[in-house]
Amino acid sequence: MIESQERPAEDRLTAEYAAERGARVSDVRYALEFTLEETPERFSGRADIRFDLAHAANSLTLDFSEGDVSAVRINGEDATVDYNGAFVRLPAESLVPGDNRVQIEFGHDYSRTGQGLHRFEDPEDGRVYIHTHFEPYDANRLFPGFDQPDLKARFTLEVSAPAAWHIVSASRESAIETEASGGAGISRKRAPSAPTFFRCMRASTESGNRRPATYRCACTHARASPATCSPTTGST
Repeated sequence: MIESQERPAEDRLTAEYAAERGARVSDVRYALEFTLEETPERFSGRADIRFDLAHAANSLTLDFSEGDVSAVRINGEDATVDYNGAFVRLPAESLVPGDNRVQIEFGHDYSRTGQGLHRFEDPEDGRVYIHTHFEPYDANRLFPGFDQPDLKARFTLEVSAPAAWHIVSASRESAIETEASGGAGISRKRAPSAPTFFRCMRASTESGNRRPATYRCACTHARASPATCSPTTGST
């Protein structure tokens, strides 16, 4: 077995482990789906992660802080993984040299501290605002992934939310479709590769529209940092 860094079961990423993982992993692609609901406590999602692996002699971890993991498939097979509240450990026997695919269903509480996916209801106007903030190591509070800046990736993002909400990211839509239920779908263009902390997503409620339909958007964001995204406005 190839000598590897032992990762402590702690909510942090050491430089030594990041260097080893960065040498093993390349060509990372994320297809992310999130469901945002009216309830203020939690959101859920799915991550479809593809990457190339230099070798499969050792296990590999995906950073994911303080969430829950309900199902995992690795290379087309249901997998039992170790999740300790800080990272998901993918067993070596489920991985292969070359192209790998990991599919994860997960949930997480909204943040109240500004990290990860933060939710805020303005007491003055009743508007709900949701936004991401990922630097320096908080993208893994939104989704499981390789949360280190040298592992750049291509992203596709789909968000399901009440039709009353506005969902904003940094890339424009390439198509919009309307669902039978009255919701709308947005498909956004693929963007160049970038680190996980260069993603952003924002959402807010809109005046006079509380339909139960869903709003879906698929987008990629690779250039702008969270601070460059324009905020949305609206009221309940």
